[in-house]
Amino acid sequence: MNIDFFREVTHNRVPLDFIAANQALNGKQIDVLITNKSTGKPHYFQPMLENWIDTIIASYSVPMFTLKTSIPSI
Repeated sequence: MNIDFFREVTHNRVPLDFIAANQALNGKQIDVLITNKSTGKPHYFQPMLENWIDTIIASYSVPMFTLKTSIPSI
């Protein structure tokens, strides 16, 4: 299953305001649970302005059924 179309949706059809999302945190920490496809182990990740969309895509990926989604800082 290829879920990369969500990237196109969040940029063009229903743009998400990642700057506002980052500002809404206002010093709070948010942890997003993603699964390492190689090990199957959970990884708690803190999204940053430059990787919100990759983090969101990775958070709803099912490692055995979706194509690889990479987050550069992991």
